[in-house]
Amino acid sequence: MVAVLNLRSVFKCGKIDPLSCKFSSSFSNGSPPEMYGKVKVNSFMDDASHSQDNAFKSEGMRKTVHDVCRVLDTYPWGPALEDAFNTFDEMPQPELVVGVIWRLNDVRVALHYFRWVERKTEQPHCPEAYNALLMLMARTRNLEYLEQILEEMSMAGFGPSNNTCIEMVASFVKLRKLGEAFGVIETMRKFKLRPAYSAYTTLIGSLSAAHEADPMLTLWRHMQEIGYEVSEHLFTLLLRVFAREGRVDAALSLLD
Repeated sequence: MVAVLNLRSVFKCGKIDPLSCKFSSSFSNGSPPEMYGKVKVNSFMDDASHSQDNAFKSEGMRKTVHDVCRVLDTYPWGPALEDAFNTFDEMPQPELVVGVIWRLNDVRVALHYFRWVERKTEQPHCPEAYNALLMLMARTRNLEYLEQILEEMSMAGFGPSNNTCIEMVASFVKLRKLGEAFGVIETMRKFKLRPAYSAYTTLIGSLSAAHEADPMLTLWRHMQEIGYEVSEHLFTLLLRVFAREGRVDAALSLLD
């Protein structure tokens, strides 16, 4: 690890700053064409150096993510594991946190690491780290800490990305766990967060197939409150489900 970091510092010191090559594309006083050619060559060298540096950083980050995950797989969470983390020379960066969480398969372990980074850096997490944690919950169908994380996101002034929201709902819909999918949307609303349009439509479509009229109507009204434009297809699904149950009055109320 130390060798990697030392080598990284060597590359960083040798990096050519593209902003140092300031030039104008309009030549005055008949500036010679050779100067333009030199600038183009220098610009190309800058781009190559920048690409090489980015590739090196990317490889270094992948190695660090691997090392952190190896530590998490080796020790149970406790003083020994935290001591192992303290041997890392660099302060955890947001891209490292996101990369580690994406590699993990245990929400509890991920949350331990998430909290350790907060204590270590004394900085709040970025939205991407929170979204990575929610995506892990979706992959593992573990919602034990959902309220805790959504509440923190709400207090920080941001919510799940559309893709994250859709995946959280879709992961339960695929297993026909429609109650859990409905709970995800209800929990987001509890903390004044805006569920994605496609999360609503995905769940309403599945509730229709299961002939669950009342939760469909609840979601329909949620969408209207938010200001989403409800499609004719969704409206038709609702009418059919209510009509099938003989609830004509409820179906007609949708026209109000």
